[in-house]
Amino acid sequence: MQTILTYDDLLENVDTLRSYSSSPHAEDREYARQLIRQGVCFVVHVAGGEPFFAPSRFVGYKANTRAAHATSPTKDGRITNEVINIIAGSKPNHSEALELEYQQFCTRLGIKPRDKAPFGASRRFWILSKASNFETEVVRSLNDNPAERKKRLRKAPKKPRSLAVIVNVFARNPDVVAEVLLRAKGICEGCKKEAPFRRRSDNTPYLEVHHKVRLADGGDDTVENALALCPNCHRKSHYA
Repeated sequence: MQTILTYDDLLENVDTLRSYSSSPHAEDREYARQLIRQGVCFVVHVAGGEPFFAPSRFVGYKANTRAAHATSPTKDGRITNEVINIIAGSKPNHSEALELEYQQFCTRLGIKPRDKAPFGASRRFWILSKASNFETEVVRSLNDNPAERKKRLRKAPKKPRSLAVIVNVFARNPDVVAEVLLRAKGICEGCKKEAPFRRRSDNTPYLEVHHKVRLADGGDDTVENALALCPNCHRKSHYA
């Protein structure tokens, strides 16, 4: 099975699993419940103030469905975790607050969750509620006056703010992303090849902005510390 490449791919799978969980068909509902009960690493997507917990082993494969997932002999949560790490910009973390939310989520679905994940591991979580807002800010910056964008960049702090959203995330600067994408002109700055596909939302070349020195390691959120990479080069940069 092919793994997901973009945030949109991930959201599509989360929506698919969400539809199964409330399907009029008992088989779909039970399938979603079993996946949620057995999961170890979860994508937590907040919509309308309500969190939905989607197991990485399902949402990490492109355009996944109940039939495709059930019959695939190659599904592997270790592979999907690596892909989601790149899209989310971080590894999943254990959180007592999110564990409690997960328990309550299971109760609402009529699921009795396992006390522990396999081998006694704790469940871990990514939160994606901020991603769509950030992408909107990037699009706004791309369409802004270049002089205004560069003026903001000169004043912007090099170190991003750390926000506590149950777990810590970094408030990245959308102007940095916009400027790096414009610099690349649709060409991957790693392999020097044209972007492999275009965004469905606006038909622009799809490249991902990667920090050469990770923000989590103290890297600056600046144009100079960033590259526009195709998904393959981005993955290699994290797992070379």
